Amino acid sequence: MVEAIRAGSDRVGDLAGRLRFAETRAYAPAALMGVLCLAALILTMERVGALQSWSERFDGRADYQVHSCSARTGLGADQWICNGVLTSDDPSPERRPHLITSLGAASSHRPYVGQPIEVFYAPDDPVMVYPVDQRLNELTALYLSLLPRILLLGGSALWLLGWALTRGLDPEDFVSRDAVRLPGRFTWRARGVTWILVGVVALALNHLLITRVIGSLGIV
Repeated sequence: MVEAIRAGSDRVGDLAGRLRFAETRAYAPAALMGVLCLAALILTMERVGALQSWSERFDGRADYQVHSCSARTGLGADQWICNGVLTSDDPSPERRPHLITSLGAASSHRPYVGQPIEVFYAPDDPVMVYPVDQRLNELTALYLSLLPRILLLGGSALWLLGWALTRGLDPEDFVSRDAVRLPGRFTWRARGVTWILVGVVALALNHLLITRVIGSLGIV
């Protein structure tokens, strides 16, 4: 009798464990989408903030003379790092900032020794300066980088909204008699996944466009 009770208890425990595992597995995709949505939101707001503060942040102008340059390559955009001095319009003429310019992009060229270059910089960052003729390229790259972030944010948010409104419901039971209230919500998760996939492709294409065509100064 005791053994039968113990076996029954074991079966109940196993069933409860399987139910908990099934419930956890059901919530796992939503948790992953929540993390993706939060990360995409943070990245999007960070990029929007950088664009809004662009003019005020990088309002310094000066002339720069190149002394030497070396290449810096890695997973991101390749760049030339040049040593030199500011020759005009600088409140601290004794400082020797590094000049950052793109490498490997369509418009890239290596600055030669002794070349005078008009540069812009952030007055609160005395270490780096950037060529004025690449300012528009960098601003364009920042605007283009918003698209994949918005797609990832919109796709993950749409998936979460569809999951929240249809969790535990059978579309065959609800579409016919619930057509007045959000009839398309059963397709939102699929649409969200589509947006996310398009966002991932756009992110890869954006990286290739910036590193091989536009060039990047690595400001953001």
